Amino acid sequence: MEPGKCGPLRRLQREIVSDIWPCLKPGGLLIYSTCTFNACENEENAAWIAAELGAEFLSVDTEQAWNITGSLVDENPAYRFLPGRSRGEGFCLFILRKTTNGFSPCKKHQIARRKAVNCSLINGLLQSDVYEVAQRSDNELVAIPRRWADLYFSAAQSLHVIHAGITLGIQKGKDVIPHISLAFSTALNADFFPQVALDDAQTIRFLRKEAVGLPAKTPRGAVLLTYRGRPIGFEKNVGQRANNLYPNEWKIKSSHIPQDNHNVIT
Repeated sequence: MEPGKCGPLRRLQREIVSDIWPCLKPGGLLIYSTCTFNACENEENAAWIAAELGAEFLSVDTEQAWNITGSLVDENPAYRFLPGRSRGEGFCLFILRKTTNGFSPCKKHQIARRKAVNCSLINGLLQSDVYEVAQRSDNELVAIPRRWADLYFSAAQSLHVIHAGITLGIQKGKDVIPHISLAFSTALNADFFPQVALDDAQTIRFLRKEAVGLPAKTPRGAVLLTYRGRPIGFEKNVGQRANNLYPNEWKIKSSHIPQDNHNVIT
């Protein structure tokens, strides 16, 4: 790999180490080893771990006959086993000792109680006030039942919480772009949003993640779409068009429109 052209594996390796870092006690040892030879994933990543997560490099005694090559870019102890010089197919390793008890700086673990949010806005999204709002570092807002809030925030410091509570949406300035989970939640305050009822053909287009036109007098901003009185998702009305907020990974491929005599099971 050419110098300065580090691929996505360097970022992935940093995320992996960040994820497991809270599991290592201060003073504990991390053996960081790769099967590649480029400095991006070796010396540079090891230096990043030491600087960003809190660690010091350790050296160990080795035999000269092992023909180990040291660092190629800095003075930190590194152990490169190169094919043709050392036995084996080649690898590189570093020994790092944790010096701090800080938690991972990985973005997906940065979760905090939301204090500076527009409370009237958040409270308006839900029918109940028994939730406490958490904000991830990507500005995603989630509502956690207050009785579970302390447990959630404690767990989120060292675990990758995939889903908990109600995902409200992404905060952008004073607005929140609503998430599909909010539309499907029984705690949704549907009256908070302008609503547009869709017919069969429009619903199919929406579920295919195609643009669905809104009535001319529909207010700008997030609009709750319904089908036979049931929320199915959101669009964002920007004036001349409406952006479909249905998840791309959920979109259907079918274009079949059911007959008028079908029933909706609720």
